Amino acid sequence: MANKQVAWRNNDPNAIKLRALKPDAPQYGEDIMHDMMEHVLKQKERFDPWIEHEELTCSANALMILCARVNSMITRYLENCLATFKQTGGFTENMTKERIEGQRQQSVEEDAPMCPKCGAPMVKRYAKRGSNQGNAFWSCSKYSETGCTGSRSITIKR
Repeated sequence: MANKQVAWRNNDPNAIKLRALKPDAPQYGEDIMHDMMEHVLKQKERFDPWIEHEELTCSANALMILCARVNSMITRYLENCLATFKQTGGFTENMTKERIEGQRQQSVEEDAPMCPKCGAPMVKRYAKRGSNQGNAFWSCSKYSETGCTGSRSITIKR
């Protein structure tokens, strides 16, 4: 625009050819960094007739089309991330699920008692505050799901 040039129309032959040109799928081996850079250079060669054109208007139009393509790819990626997030939750949520499942598994291995209120297996937890801070106790494994507040002291066997 600084040179008083406008973008190609959608039906411009160069725009049609450039939009039809799709990048090859990458084939990465053991040396990912090398393979990635080699792939990018090969893909750039395919777009060079427009990007490296002697007319700056051609180069600018090609780069605008490629930027629009990247923008579209990022938008689709973010939409997919949001859909996955809606189905499976976020990182912290999934880490909590893994921690709870690990606690349940540990409880089975430690022969944990059953909750006196709901009958679910109990998990070992540690008091975070109060006079028992730092001490272990049994807590209902269903607390985060149902709000069950069943708990028991841990008796030390001698």
